[in-house]
Amino acid sequence: MNPFFAPTLEPINFAAVTPERVQEAAQRVKDDVQVAKEAILASADDDQNGRLLKRDDMNFAIGRVLSPLYLLNETHPDAAIREACQAAVQDLFAFLNGLALDEALFQSLAAFQKRVDAGDVSLDPVAARFLEKEMDHYLKNGFALSAEDRAVLKELDDQLSEKELTFSKNISTANPTLRVPEAELDGLPDDFMDRYRTEDGDYELNTQSPCYMPVMTFAKSSSLRERLYKLYTNRAYPENNELLKEILILRQKRTKLLGHDTYAQYKLDSVMAKTPATVWGFYEDLRDKIKKKAEQDYAKLCDFAGVDHIPVWDRMFVTNALREAAYQIDQEQVKQYFPLENTLAGLFGLARQLYGIEIKRDDALPVWHPEVRGYEVCENGKRVGLFYLDFHPRENKYSHAACFDIQSGKLQPDGRYATPFSALVCNFTPPNETRPSLLTHREVETLFHEFGHLMHQILTTSPISGFSGTSVMRDFVEMPSQIMEHWVWQADSLAKLSHHWETGESLPEDLINKLIAGRHLNSGIDAQQQMFYGAIDMTLHDRYDAADDAARPITELVKELQREYTLFNPVPESHFEASFGHLIGYAAGYYGYLWSRVYADDMFSRFEQTGIFDRETGTALRAEVLAMGNTREPMDLIQSFLGRQPNSDAFLSHLGLAP
Repeated sequence: MNPFFAPTLEPINFAAVTPERVQEAAQRVKDDVQVAKEAILASADDDQNGRLLKRDDMNFAIGRVLSPLYLLNETHPDAAIREACQAAVQDLFAFLNGLALDEALFQSLAAFQKRVDAGDVSLDPVAARFLEKEMDHYLKNGFALSAEDRAVLKELDDQLSEKELTFSKNISTANPTLRVPEAELDGLPDDFMDRYRTEDGDYELNTQSPCYMPVMTFAKSSSLRERLYKLYTNRAYPENNELLKEILILRQKRTKLLGHDTYAQYKLDSVMAKTPATVWGFYEDLRDKIKKKAEQDYAKLCDFAGVDHIPVWDRMFVTNALREAAYQIDQEQVKQYFPLENTLAGLFGLARQLYGIEIKRDDALPVWHPEVRGYEVCENGKRVGLFYLDFHPRENKYSHAACFDIQSGKLQPDGRYATPFSALVCNFTPPNETRPSLLTHREVETLFHEFGHLMHQILTTSPISGFSGTSVMRDFVEMPSQIMEHWVWQADSLAKLSHHWETGESLPEDLINKLIAGRHLNSGIDAQQQMFYGAIDMTLHDRYDAADDAARPITELVKELQREYTLFNPVPESHFEASFGHLIGYAAGYYGYLWSRVYADDMFSRFEQTGIFDRETGTALRAEVLAMGNTREPMDLIQSFLGRQPNSDAFLSHLGLAP
């Protein structure tokens, strides 16, 4: 049996994946969808199941193949399988583009809409919302156009899919190295030295997180930090710079064809913000408040370092040194209390306390790499989800941290619920012969963030797969992830989570207090950095014409925005935009990180009132937000959980600012 067509309650046999089975799966699902399409078209125009709900069945079928293929394209160790997955993903994207512009499918749904409007068909609220979103999707994506223009749109979409996939792949496969002598690595811990030492006694550094972050934080050589920073900010350059320009031009052409002025305008009318003006206004409202705190942060760094300005490659090093001096926090010491296995056990315990679920490791689950581990999520003895952890870096693997959907939740015709499957892909320092994988406090925060996405996917109860889990508005999707970060800043939670890898002791109370006391260090600088990333994204998609030969090169624009939004001077030789992967998946949507943090911070305030381990509040978060997916408007979910209108008081407080 082809592993991608396992029963919806059973896991995929990743060990049985071959290039041939990848190709077979892509073709088979296209054939299956053609059969489903014919069934939709043959149904009566007042048949809710045939005309409406079978569309979700069709999308679910495609997703069950496309999602794991996309994951394996980013993570599989076998180059032949990765290449087959990339080709299949590109093929399925083109197939989906065709479905989105299928005249017969659109007209069949439009006929059903007329019967609903006439009162001939009664829909429950979720089905009515699904119909509304499906019709909006068709109209938003070309059905106000002539057949000729829709053909042009299809060609643009196919080109975009190919170029966007290549852009992301170039980032994943880029891992430039820097060879240095031992004398330049003063300040780095012994386990780091052991990991990157070569046979001839030199050291080969790379731009993956387990190498890059320690060097930028601990290496005493500013020259080394500068060289590695430049290497890091030139990943996928120059190939991705040209690709980015081509992608922006294609998006602009698509936007104009659909009757919008900018790509941001096109994207935002279906999310919470609604318009680019709202996003720019959101940034302007925060900008002066954040700038004031950032200037205080920057002055502290300069005073501590005894300089007038801090080069961007020195920021992490000086910040860490200041944290050690001001709060007596030694990050290497803190790391000893967060061995990966024990931190996971603490995280799973928190999920049990808040949501009433049990998470069990299942070594029988087939995986795509020997280091990957499978887990089963159970409630009352019944499986409700599966997930995989792929935690350590390797060549040609996705280089950041993300939660990948594998199979969405969905109520099936037989009344059973399709098991949601997901994968957490991170790049934490691997264990070695003498010690386990140890996480920095920042990495613990990253783990909790991605686990928030995982819970959003696994705990869904949406009957519609297109509404399940993280299939929500882009500027709300980061709320469940960012609310989880708060638990790594609570004294009671840190005491439960921490477990010294040698002694078994929890973090001492005084060290916990110091960690929490240092939480606001550089909070203004960090928030400015988030605004800078969002400004790059919004500017490129709302205030920039890539097709204009007179337009500034993108690299110059990015450097200008860095000067405008941060206190750090740009580095002439850097090309950050070449490895800014969010320009693909989060196009005109990066602002959503800060936007949804406002809601996440406000919603965590309920836990602060009732207790951070309070089951009733955790159950409410699960039932009223996580389970709902996109079955209701995000603001309705927020207000239901809070019992009031949201505000930014908690957000400003967590930045270290008075509301």
